[in-house]
Amino acid sequence: MFYKAIFKIIKKAFSVSTTVMTFFLLFSPLVRAQNRPELFFTSDLEKNKLTYDSELSFEIQQDQLRSNNNPNKTNIRNLSLGLNFNQSNNKLRFEFLGEQNPLSNDVNMNLGEFYFVSRIKNIKLPTEVFVGASKLEYGLLNDLDGVLSFLPSYYSVLYDLPRGIDSGFGMNTLFLNKSVSLSSFLYLGRNLRQVDAQNQALDIPPHHFKLSYNQDNFKFSLNYFSRKYELQALVQGLGIEFLLYNQYFFNKNLSLNLNTEAFVLRTSLNGIQNNGLTALFYPELEFKSIILRTIYSLEQWTQNQASATQSYLTLGIGYEFSKNIKAFIESSEIQNITNDLVKEQSFQFRIVSNWNF
Repeated sequence: MFYKAIFKIIKKAFSVSTTVMTFFLLFSPLVRAQNRPELFFTSDLEKNKLTYDSELSFEIQQDQLRSNNNPNKTNIRNLSLGLNFNQSNNKLRFEFLGEQNPLSNDVNMNLGEFYFVSRIKNIKLPTEVFVGASKLEYGLLNDLDGVLSFLPSYYSVLYDLPRGIDSGFGMNTLFLNKSVSLSSFLYLGRNLRQVDAQNQALDIPPHHFKLSYNQDNFKFSLNYFSRKYELQALVQGLGIEFLLYNQYFFNKNLSLNLNTEAFVLRTSLNGIQNNGLTALFYPELEFKSIILRTIYSLEQWTQNQASATQSYLTLGIGYEFSKNIKAFIESSEIQNITNDLVKEQSFQFRIVSNWNF
């Protein structure tokens, strides 16, 4: 059944995606793979530079649970166009972010990230201040939101917004020869798009603290965040992240990236508490041009001594046509283990183009 479904998806995708792939293949020799700009401390190589970046994710999804009522969807899952200006001790980012409405086929474009970062001069410890709208700095899958059909359920507790972007201001300071960084953020619980509940009143403004240890090929972080909107639950979370990247084997023919995270979460409203434990494991292997990706998470929620466990699994195989264009076939599922109930199940075929110059 899996192979039949994949064949149907590829067959349908071929005619629609040929034009998209041809366009990007023509331009791929001119550009290189996109790396999302770091929020703080731009490297010396990127200073005094005007750069552009973009991501296009074209997706065909076959819903396995509601196939009769919800036919295959073909749409632009994510479209991002970014401008980055770096000069001396200042940095400015401006991004258009959009996706295609599967019902109307309209591509809705709004402001995504729009922020300014400046380094404070004449102090011993390197420190930068931030103001604007940016992706939240916790949750490993935030950067993959545009190239996954759905995220683990606990991400709705992490972010509460349709996407993990929020507006506010923050500060980041480096210690111990720039190996350790401490950052703090205070948010407004909104950004510049109408869909993000701009008018919600805040009882406790969203805030986030992050302590990180960085080396050449790995990063370890501790995160704490909290927020409370009016008439909604108080949300608190404590988490750890571990990133291991660019590990090469067999004369650099095989590379490994490994990301893991775990959170202790609590929501409370009117004396009722809901406690959650989550863990996510995300390895990615690349052998020459073939990419194998697995994202697996478990989460357990407890309320009034009653517990429920849920799993998330995405299995994907991809091919890298160039540093700018990749194609993936994926299977994704969310399952309530306690009740043996499948909540989401689908197959996807997607083309992702990343570039910057």
